[in-house]
Amino acid sequence: MVDFLKEYIVESVNITNRITNPERLANFTVQVSMNNPLWYPGFPAKLPGEKCFYRGPAIPGNASQVISCIKPITGRYLTVFKPANSSLAICELEVFATNVSGKQMYGTQFQSMPNKKLTLAPFAVFHKVRSVLECTSQCLKIKNGTVTAVQVKSNPSICECIQFSYLTATPTSFENNTDWRLYMSKLN
Repeated sequence: MVDFLKEYIVESVNITNRITNPERLANFTVQVSMNNPLWYPGFPAKLPGEKCFYRGPAIPGNASQVISCIKPITGRYLTVFKPANSSLAICELEVFATNVSGKQMYGTQFQSMPNKKLTLAPFAVFHKVRSVLECTSQCLKIKNGTVTAVQVKSNPSICECIQFSYLTATPTSFENNTDWRLYMSKLN
């Protein structure tokens, strides 16, 4: 389950499957709701909200697929659901959405770079963040919407906020690091 912390209009989802056990990412439904599904009577047998899409066949291992919702759906929570007694495994989930005031969600402005880390000093560091969206939101609050990159380490949970110029970045500004995932703002 993803909590956006406020309402968004969800249009599509990019799902990346794991290399191992790719068959676990099959026969699942993505739901969008205004209410927390964990508090919904009948959960997990019944989910609140509307179905964004159902996916039958497995997404190939180490592959990503963007799947559009049946129609744009407004909600605060996105749930990936699979019937009981079956395992679900996801490597990465990216949601493409617009907030109700028309601004794009932060996550759609950043390009994901797994196993990469910037060697530049962060202007802020947060611990125990719950998601990339929360990390990005915290960084943008500090720099008033001008963040070049965020990088996240999952265990332990660390978020670093980085601001730099693309003109001064060099190949030595980046390092391979399997513990980190780098999200850099896309150049337009």
